[in-house]
Amino acid sequence: MLRLWLAVGAAAAFAPPTRPPPRQSALHAETQAPSWKALRPRPGDVVIIDGDNCRGKSKWRLSAADVDAAAAGAHARGLLGQETILMLDHGERRDCFVSSSGAYATAFAGRRGTADDAIVDCVEHFLAHNRTLTVVTSDFGLRARASYVAARAIRGAPEAGRRRSP
Repeated sequence: MLRLWLAVGAAAAFAPPTRPPPRQSALHAETQAPSWKALRPRPGDVVIIDGDNCRGKSKWRLSAADVDAAAAGAHARGLLGQETILMLDHGERRDCFVSSSGAYATAFAGRRGTADDAIVDCVEHFLAHNRTLTVVTSDFGLRARASYVAARAIRGAPEAGRRRSP
């Protein structure tokens, strides 16, 4: 009897893990939903992706190259805006590598800054040049900083700590 339980236990230990069925059809249905269409960037938008936030959401299983390949593929299939920038931390200096078409770029924040700082600088730059943009992140702090910069640019809000004169 004990041998039977050991055999069953050993078989269960070496059995391949069971996986749920592929979610391909479910993901396709989600991308066809009205909410996805409302959240998708408009065709003329500049899309700035917080690459390290994407990596963190995968519990760091994805490398920067994996995120870059996924973002470049999504851009090539037309799922992202007209121009897409993937922003990553680190690098020797703040630098940007642009694709041959000029519509996709991978940028690095450099040694002294973070990708969040570089994204906020990009938001300021593109808004100053009257471009619409979408920032892809789930980082609450970055979202608040980018929203503040956008509100200041659009409404002429005062600088932090200063009051607007009447």
